[in-house]
Order: sequence, then structure tokens, then C-alpha cells
Amino acid sequence: MKQYNCTVCGRLFLSDREAYAHVYKDHQEIAKEINPQILIRPAEDVDHSIWGTGQGIRELIREGMHYLEESDYIKALKAYEKAIEIEPKELLAWLGKGLAFRLMGKYQEALEAVEKAIETAPHDAIGWQVKGTTLRLMGKYQEALEACEKSIEFDAKNALGWEEKGSTLFFMGKHQESLEAYEKAIEIDLKRPLAWYGKGRAFYGLCRYQEGLEAVEKAIESNPQDAYAWYGKGQCLFHLRNYLEALEAFKKTIELNPKYADAWRARSFALNAIGRYQEAQEALKKASELDT
Repeated sequence: MKQYNCTVCGRLFLSDREAYAHVYKDHQEIAKEINPQILIRPAEDVDHSIWGTGQGIRELIREGMHYLEESDYIKALKAYEKAIEIEPKELLAWLGKGLAFRLMGKYQEALEAVEKAIETAPHDAIGWQVKGTTLRLMGKYQEALEACEKSIEFDAKNALGWEEKGSTLFFMGKHQESLEAYEKAIEIDLKRPLAWYGKGRAFYGLCRYQEGLEAVEKAIESNPQDAYAWYGKGQCLFHLRNYLEALEAFKKTIELNPKYADAWRARSFALNAIGRYQEAQEALKKASELDT
């Protein structure tokens, strides 16, 4: 029977769905920033024979994930670099190193690490998908799209590859194509919160606000702690002129992520729409403070 390993804590699961549910529940913070498919790998994908005791590769990768979860990116980098010293072709170590650099905002270094990961496993769909994410964050949308296409080519049922393609197309302003990519991800897995959120965002870009609202509510149903989905809900409600419910959605967004400047700004607009001008000014001031 196929098993799946959580690279953060080492737990084994009998299905990928069970493993992903564990990641979203027990490792929420890291799952917000890191592709969950990197955190969950089929147990047979890793060479267990080189996993010894103490500072073996397994322990170093888990240590790196722990430090990423704690936002201690320097220590995470050191753990991954030690793993690479032991085994230069360890895919997860290179991907982890790339993620640490990405979370530090060092996108060029992140890209170089991800390209090393691809060298070690040229047909690994996740490596290409992560490359696509990194290129998108660098604003290199056409190259990002090509990397996503590679990811899908190697694994057409890789929902995250379709999600990333949807995100890239969205930022390219191709909202209809973005919608189609997200729908493909959902077709593969109905309970993917990021895909539902992306679908809602694509509908929003197409000014189809009611459909967008329905999609982001599906995202919230799958992951109630997703601040971005609550923000998307608020945006759709605002454009549907349901200002009070929009205000509640933005309030929830801020509870989940108090540093979300756009949510404070959107809250200001909703308050202004219902005539609560003083509160609107205070919310706008908070957004400006967070922007600096």
C-alpha cells in the first residue's frame, strides 16, 4: 500500500488526501507560504537507506522545514546546505533551499536552487511548478507559464501545476484562461482551497462577482483560516453592493492577518460606503502605515 510522508514532522499517512489534511491542520503557517505538495511526498520517493540517526538527510530536511515554519530562514538554509553536502542530488534539499531564499525575497538565488533541483530530477513535476512560482514572483510571466506547462506535461494530474498556471495567467491579465486552469485543478481535486480561491479571483477579474463569491466560499469551506479567501469574499460582496457583509469579511481577513494592508484599505472603502467616515479614515491610515 502506498504511503505518504510529511517532511515537516515525519508522520506517515495511507493516502495523500489524509496527508494534505494534516498539513493544513497542523502546519497552517508553513502551508500558507509553501507549496503543500513539497511537504507531502510518496514515501518511496526518498532513498530511506541513507536516512541514519542524528544529522542524517531525513533529520536535516525535517529541521529545515521546522525552521521555515518558524520563519528562521538562515537556520533553514544551513540545514538544507548540510543535507546537500551529504547528498548533492537530494531533490527536497534543493527545493527547500530555494523556498528559504524565496521567503527571504531573494528570488534569483531561489531560482538557482530550484534549477539545481530540476537538474537532479528533470522529470519531477513539482520542481518545474516551483520554478514557475519563482519566475512569477520575479515578474517573468512568460517563462513562468512555460515552466508550469512543463510541470503539467510531466504530470497532467498535478493539481498544483494547474493552480500555478492559473495564477500566472491571472497576472498576465488572461482571466478566462486562468479560470480554465483553476477549473482543471478543481476537476482533479474538488477540495483544493487554493484552486477555489483562484477560481473566485478569475471570476472577479471577469467582473462575474456572484460566481466569484460562490467560488471563494468553497475555498473558505475547505480552509476557514485562509485570509486571502476571506478577502476575496469581501471584494465580491463589495462589488455586489452588499457592504455590511463585505465589512464582516474584511474584519475576518484582518483577524487572520492583521498586517494585510489591502484588507485594511478595502475595509476603509466598505466603511465609507455605509457612511462610517471616521472609521474609514482610521482604516485607511492603518493601510498606509502597513504599506511603508
